[in-house]
Amino acid sequence: MFYQASKIGWVIAEPGNFLVLLALLGLVLSFGRRQRLGRALIAMPLLAMLALAVFPVGEHVLSTLERRFPVWQHDGQAVDGIIVLGGAVNPELYKRHSGSGLSAAVGRITEAAALAHRFKTARVVFAGGGVAGSDLTEAHVAAEIFGNLGIDASRLTLDTTSRNTSENAYFAKRVAKPETGQRWLLVTSAFHMPRAIGCFRQAGFPVIAHPVDYRYQTGPSRGASWDASSVVSGLTSVNLALHELAGLAAYSLTERTSAWFPAP
Repeated sequence: MFYQASKIGWVIAEPGNFLVLLALLGLVLSFGRRQRLGRALIAMPLLAMLALAVFPVGEHVLSTLERRFPVWQHDGQAVDGIIVLGGAVNPELYKRHSGSGLSAAVGRITEAAALAHRFKTARVVFAGGGVAGSDLTEAHVAAEIFGNLGIDASRLTLDTTSRNTSENAYFAKRVAKPETGQRWLLVTSAFHMPRAIGCFRQAGFPVIAHPVDYRYQTGPSRGASWDASSVVSGLTSVNLALHELAGLAAYSLTERTSAWFPAP
């Protein structure tokens, strides 16, 4: 129920969709008796997009999220396992066109493979479920990619059922069966790491954050400025930032994470 509600809720709340719905409502009202309200509702999305184009709001939020957990530094101790969260590949597109469907988060897989080569006895657990209406899962595709990157299948354990970060944590623990005292690295995008760590703590699975896929770790890439491409980039970064903030809030309210904004 939570999964379906979160997906439907985000479709409505996603900034781009919300602004379009607001403008459409204003257009409808502008033909009726509430023309002034209608014009205001049309103007609001335009002003909002202008603000997102000029001011790097989303980039500031993403930068804050990315700096929450520092880059992991090897301290000489053994690493027993590596957990990789899904979200790096579209399995349907990858199978239809080999090598396609890889997202900006593909660093989750490539860095996990590099770690597996570095720590040759560490197990690798990939947590990424299926596509609605299909038996194909991201985990199965990721296993193929890991194989192409030289990771033996005997080291891989797949969670093929999880659909969100909370399920990633619980199902990864179920398939990994971690033992007391073991050291497991968690590999996911830096902006997603606070929510992921909170979920793993809530699941009772202690992990060490190994953030990858940095977007704005050292701060926004632009100041207040205007250019044609900044409308799209501004809206994209706001979408990503608000999605993560909404996830943190929803997970905290439903006790799927150990804190609203987990810290190291």
